[in-house]
Amino acid sequence: MQNLTQAQIEKHNENIRRQNAAKRATNKAYYYKAEITSLKQLEKNCKRIIENYSMATTTKQQRIEKMFASYKNNS
Repeated sequence: MQNLTQAQIEKHNENIRRQNAAKRATNKAYYYKAEITSLKQLEKNCKRIIENYSMATTTKQQRIEKMFASYKNNS
């Protein structure tokens, strides 16, 4: 096991901070949380959420309700 100097630890931490900042800068909002502005977008997101097998049925229902509400508010 190697002993690191404080300067090496700080340099490593700074590199990690830069990587994390870059990841945050490229993060996109979840498609089911995005504002729905068109009927085509609503249709696309509904199809996509239905095919999402990692999400529970009740969660899908809630997300779809929110997407419809967003569409109503933005159209």
